[in-house]
Amino acid sequence: MNSLTFRTVVACIALMAAMPVTVAQSVPQGIHYQAVARDNAGKELSDRNIDIRFSVISGTPLGEVVYQELHQAVRTTRYGVFTIIVGSGVPVGGSAGELSQVNWGSANHFLKVEIKFTNEFSDMGTMQFLSVPYALYAGKSLEPGPAGPQGPAGPQGPPGDPASDKQQLSFDGANLTISGSPGNTVNLTSLINDADHDPNNEIQYLSLKGDTLSITRGNFVTFAALDVNDADADPANEIQDLRLTGNILKITRNNEATEIDLTKYLDNKDEQMLTWNPVTRVLGLTNSSFSIDLSRQLTFNSSTGELAISGGNTISLNSLKNDADADPTNEIQDLTLSSHMLRITNNPTATNINLGTYLDNTDNQTISFNQSTNTLTISNGNSVSLGTMVAFRAKKTVSDSGLSPLTDYDFIAPENDYNEGGGFDFVNGTFTAPTGGIYTFAIGYTATGAGDSRKIKLLLNGSLYEVINSGITSGSELTRSVTMKLSSGDKVKLRINTGISSESGIGSFSGFKVY
Repeated sequence: MNSLTFRTVVACIALMAAMPVTVAQSVPQGIHYQAVARDNAGKELSDRNIDIRFSVISGTPLGEVVYQELHQAVRTTRYGVFTIIVGSGVPVGGSAGELSQVNWGSANHFLKVEIKFTNEFSDMGTMQFLSVPYALYAGKSLEPGPAGPQGPAGPQGPPGDPASDKQQLSFDGANLTISGSPGNTVNLTSLINDADHDPNNEIQYLSLKGDTLSITRGNFVTFAALDVNDADADPANEIQDLRLTGNILKITRNNEATEIDLTKYLDNKDEQMLTWNPVTRVLGLTNSSFSIDLSRQLTFNSSTGELAISGGNTISLNSLKNDADADPTNEIQDLTLSSHMLRITNNPTATNINLGTYLDNTDNQTISFNQSTNTLTISNGNSVSLGTMVAFRAKKTVSDSGLSPLTDYDFIAPENDYNEGGGFDFVNGTFTAPTGGIYTFAIGYTATGAGDSRKIKLLLNGSLYEVINSGITSGSELTRSVTMKLSSGDKVKLRINTGISSESGIGSFSGFKVY
């Protein structure tokens, strides 16, 4: 059974009505049957081949099988619906050879339905035939019986009126009238809301309950597969977005989407600068191994007749001296430089080259250092910041007295030991970070005067960052350090709570930028 329990997976829609499946002027010999096949989760079994066996049973549901037929390879639709005609299958059992031979008037009759998916049939239940199939039995009245004996002739009637034969029927929508005499009219208005027994011509209604759409005296359709939050049922056309996490690019609404790593595109080679080493005379390019050595020069020693290149080899040109030919165009020549004018010797018509345009003095570069800004600069080039040195130390050697107990006061150390980078204000005791980075602060404190329960607090931008110590007793000394990560412009200061004392105490406050 393909792991399916068919007693719970097929919903029968027993639309059984005699349908014309034989020639005109005869009683139809078939009954329409339609059902929906579902799995045990309620989902339609779409596009499947199934075998169906019908059995017509006489008397009781467990009575004698008077007719049995088989329908093979019945195909369900995409919604799991299948439709067949009882009576059109292959007869496989029963006392009647075909459906038309069932004696419908002899007893009540029942229809047993069996369905096979794999190796054996499963009983889908038995239902009683109601009035519709008995039209098959009633149809036997249409079959003419044998002719009876001819009766005696009756007396001749009076001659008729030829005029009375010319009568006509007319209908005005409500009244049916026959002309002539005698003639009459019949009102047919009462037949508009007919009370006939044909269920196939009645008004039907649609109703929706949950995800199931039903029609009266008909079937139903389930829309569970369309239970989505948008206007259609296509999950492939939803609105999506791109998301970048770190260097990973991914598309939303797809758990199996391919992730794109963009790290390889972050080579930082778009921000490059030229560098110049005046010592080695090498021109370089940042973020690259490319460089050009400009230190090599050609020199000629006229006494030895040798041409040399710095950092390279030497060639003797002595073989070219004192040549024996009379051609003045192949003599040894030399270059002369007068001011910015370059000339070649032994050629009075030679072109002179003015080198003044090349003297931009960029070859004579110098390096300078600005101690206040901690910046290294190359003349005719760029500057490099070596970072700002930040360090300070402030002392408080005189205790403030006459303070209110249990009150917070700024701990101001007005005595300047040093203040590199100018970040500490000795008037209000506040340190302002000139640049962002990692800072370490050291606090030394001595509780002068009487009174215990003092507290030292470290504030960041006016809010409590950390309680350095609490419960400080009179006469005690302590040293503490704190490391903080600050942004440029962050403000750090100390505050003392006097506890039950009326003195501030003395101490020191220092700090420096670690990185």
